[in-house]
Amino acid sequence: MTELDVERQNFENVTRKYKLKKLVSIGVLISFIIIVASIISTLIYFGVKKPKSKINYKKIPLQVQVVKKINVIGQPNVIKKTDSPKEIEIPPLVVPKPHVEPVRIPKVVPKDQKVLKSEPVEAISEESIMTNFIQIAKNKKVEIIEGDFETCSAGNCGTHDGEFVHEWKLKAVSEDLKVQSPTDLEAEFDKIIKYDKHNLQYGIYYTSVITYKLTFKIFKKNMKIIETHNKNPERLYDMRLNMFAAYAEDFGNRTFYPIKTPLFTLPKTAGIIQDFDQEIHVDWRKKDAVSEIIHQGACGSCWAIAAVDTFNSFMTIKKGRQFQMSYQQVLDCTDRTYTCERGGNHGKALEYIKKNKICLNTEKEYKKEMDTCDASDCKISSEIGEIRRMNYDEALKYLKEKGPFLTSFETNTSFLLYDAGIYDGSCERGRGHSIVVVGHGYDTKRKVNYWIVKNSWGKDWGEEGYFRIIDSSKMEDNVKKYHCDFTLQSYGIE
Repeated sequence: MTELDVERQNFENVTRKYKLKKLVSIGVLISFIIIVASIISTLIYFGVKKPKSKINYKKIPLQVQVVKKINVIGQPNVIKKTDSPKEIEIPPLVVPKPHVEPVRIPKVVPKDQKVLKSEPVEAISEESIMTNFIQIAKNKKVEIIEGDFETCSAGNCGTHDGEFVHEWKLKAVSEDLKVQSPTDLEAEFDKIIKYDKHNLQYGIYYTSVITYKLTFKIFKKNMKIIETHNKNPERLYDMRLNMFAAYAEDFGNRTFYPIKTPLFTLPKTAGIIQDFDQEIHVDWRKKDAVSEIIHQGACGSCWAIAAVDTFNSFMTIKKGRQFQMSYQQVLDCTDRTYTCERGGNHGKALEYIKKNKICLNTEKEYKKEMDTCDASDCKISSEIGEIRRMNYDEALKYLKEKGPFLTSFETNTSFLLYDAGIYDGSCERGRGHSIVVVGHGYDTKRKVNYWIVKNSWGKDWGEEGYFRIIDSSKMEDNVKKYHCDFTLQSYGIE
């Protein structure tokens, strides 16, 4: 077969395939037309019928029965018929525009519960709130001192006898209340006065109106927390509005401490734990082996103070007389990377005391802030032989046989607002705080053991500057866990 014959045969094959495809396409098209025609015929037959005769639809008397559709709550729609037929007139056919009603899902209301209509709450204006505050102040005989924040902060609002409140504080609270739900304004006014007295007691001042508004909100929140806690008859400790009453739970670094000690002391609530309920195992305060309570102020120096207090007890017990080392020296010289804002490490503070000559507190008094390290004049040897890191059993034994020891735990709002009793609150989401354990006891009424602990927040806080915390444990993942991991960072001196 020649090349020409091959090409001719290929051409004939292609031609046959093309003709076959064309015939198939024509067949499909004819079938589609037949199907469409059948559908149209069916629709015409069943859907459209001509009337046999022309009828005037505009007006025709009909005898019909009128029905009424009645909606009954909680039941299906009920159809009722009227008693007698009526003659009605059918109007010309009008096709209305489509209208979609919104879907309403009714609330399921119990049969014995009444359905109450919710009334819209109207926001009360700032002017109206201020007017009410002025009237309340008048009724309570509280003088309103005129002047804005800047004027009064500069001391240009004068001094006044008797009970008074600044106008700018009332306006600041009014601004916040106008966007809130209806409030008992008299109760709100009383809280403003109470907050003023609290700040006067602790020497707390504001840097702006915004700061006042923020801290006042926190003060009210903590008031509620305290009220709720103290109503619990099973509580082990009391809470009160102390120097930390206007600080949030997420209190960040230690710079928030009020710098001044209280200008005066208000009567405190009686402790819920009575002395005759206590079985004291050890209390080094009774042996005059514990330093005086101090207030660390606005500096995060608890680590240095606790280390020095532990060393003071060690030296007092060893020498048989009171000993008081300089807090300021340890704060300034332990590690220059430590700051009042960031805090420091009490273990390293003990190491510094062990390795260096020390000064007495009378030579370098505590300033409540860091200063340049200058220990050139310090001449006393520490006499520390060993610094011991201890577990729970070792710490309790050391306390009974040797003296106070140093530890730390996490503190939060519930602890900050502590007043008296055995603290068993949460230590979650807190900040590390160094303290000195000076005793141990047992509450025979509540049947719980507790640690007696020295703090560094002044004598107005807690039980004259001290607190008690529950000594309890539980098993977690086959490991014995103590409340707040209280002895996890314990150190003793020998």
